[in-house]
Amino acid sequence: MKIVYVVMFVLLFCPIVSSDLVSLANDVSIWSGHWEDIIHDILGYLPEKNWETNADMGAWIDIVGFNNSIELNGTRYVVGNISNSTIVRYDVDEYLSGSESRWNDNVDWIHKNLTITQNDSHVIATLDITMMWHHSQKRNNGKGIKKTYHYSYLTCIDTEPIPLQYNISLDNISANITIYNNTFAPNTYVYISENDYIMEVGYYYGNRSITHTRSIGDIRYTEKNVPYINITKYNVWKFNNLSKINNYAVVPGDNFSIVKLTVTILTPEGYRIVDHYNVSIVEYDPKNVVYPVFWLVVGSIFVFMGVIYQCVKISF
Repeated sequence: MKIVYVVMFVLLFCPIVSSDLVSLANDVSIWSGHWEDIIHDILGYLPEKNWETNADMGAWIDIVGFNNSIELNGTRYVVGNISNSTIVRYDVDEYLSGSESRWNDNVDWIHKNLTITQNDSHVIATLDITMMWHHSQKRNNGKGIKKTYHYSYLTCIDTEPIPLQYNISLDNISANITIYNNTFAPNTYVYISENDYIMEVGYYYGNRSITHTRSIGDIRYTEKNVPYINITKYNVWKFNNLSKINNYAVVPGDNFSIVKLTVTILTPEGYRIVDHYNVSIVEYDPKNVVYPVFWLVVGSIFVFMGVIYQCVKISF
């Protein structure tokens, strides 16, 4: 008979992890601020410039793409809030300064207000522009300059279909721990559930470790030079004195201490330590456990008897 105890708690002790892990995370993440994007730095974004004009100024606005984008199995997603991830570029050009025909018209200020909204199907970027300018002329009495002030308004709008959203809360990621308290071969299994967003899992126990690379990400670019991560399935384990069974990391021994355990995950956002554990303890009743040694002895006897039988059979 076995008894299972399930415990939920938050890890209070977070051992320091080596700088190699942080370096790896920074190399993979294009959102962490540490990744050097040479291609994007050279070209920048490549917006589509459709000018809107009036008599006093012109402007354009373009939704060039979305930050925090990933591609899974050929489908593009935006991770997190769509509006906050929307990349907008725009420009405004006034037609008064340097104009030969309007040499006595001058710009006082230009105010630009950008808003990003959503409806059921589209992301909408709206640029509202207000420009104050004045026309200068001599007063009728010839004394001084008279300035007449005017306001000019222009609104530019661009829309894009709402991209698919990938919803995940890394704060809710938990490591599942199963402790097998049997006399013959006590072990502890540690596992992070499958999730396409988790690219690598590291299990660290004392000075031992094992890492599982589940997927790899390569940087790609949209037509407007917005980088995104294409995630491809992968399955590579790296061992350092810890073993595995299937996709579980195995910590041997009956003296497992959760304080010595650190579990890390690597996502497109970078590296982080998992601080939630789900713990199950499986205990065995010695009276009802048939030890493997018993089966080893029985198997040896059967092999020995089989050899004798074959020898006798051949001799006759």
